Amino acid sequence: MDKRIRLILEEPGGIERASWPVTQGVPFAEGELRRGDPVRMVTETGDVLPSQAICLATWRADQKHVKWLLVDFQTNLAAGAARSLFLEYGPAAGEAAPAGQQVRVEQTAQRIDIDTGPLRVRLRKGVADFFASCGVRTGSVFREALRGRPGPYLYMTDQHGVHYDSCETAPAPTVEIQEDGPIRTSVRISGFHASEDGRRFCPYVLRLHFFAGRAD
Repeated sequence: MDKRIRLILEEPGGIERASWPVTQGVPFAEGELRRGDPVRMVTETGDVLPSQAICLATWRADQKHVKWLLVDFQTNLAAGAARSLFLEYGPAAGEAAPAGQQVRVEQTAQRIDIDTGPLRVRLRKGVADFFASCGVRTGSVFREALRGRPGPYLYMTDQHGVHYDSCETAPAPTVEIQEDGPIRTSVRISGFHASEDGRRFCPYVLRLHFFAGRAD
């Protein structure tokens, strides 16, 4: 028989949630789940949901057994409602359902392109102005959400009123895929703020999360 863990989802905001992304960490006792064994999400009626799972930590250096698992899936939830879903796991568990709309990633030495279906984003590598474009689908066409250069950037001001940002004179950040999955993909951007005369001040780490079928 499949092993399973009940997850209870609650909608506290009074908003109807359709295909709402859920990211959930789940702990496991030592020896309970072997790394690489099947994991999937199912509803109370047994319907299998598209999902993805990655191991965040193992119990020992041999990395055989999962200590923390990160699960991503999407579900519908009525305003103010609560529902139970189940995480099935172990050798007897079946595979997760394939996602109809998936996050797609194309990567070169100069850029990363991410397509969620209604959203297309291009990130540059090797330049401080890393946010190249952001297209949002309206009807049958994509409309560019960014206007002019530079694109979106980070900034801060110190106690003396000196302005620092991640764009003008800052060194190029590191732009890399941190998690690559069909349900959710995340990009890690790490760099420094810098003043107009090139002085570095305060490192930053920016994580962008992209969800299948969603434009937010």
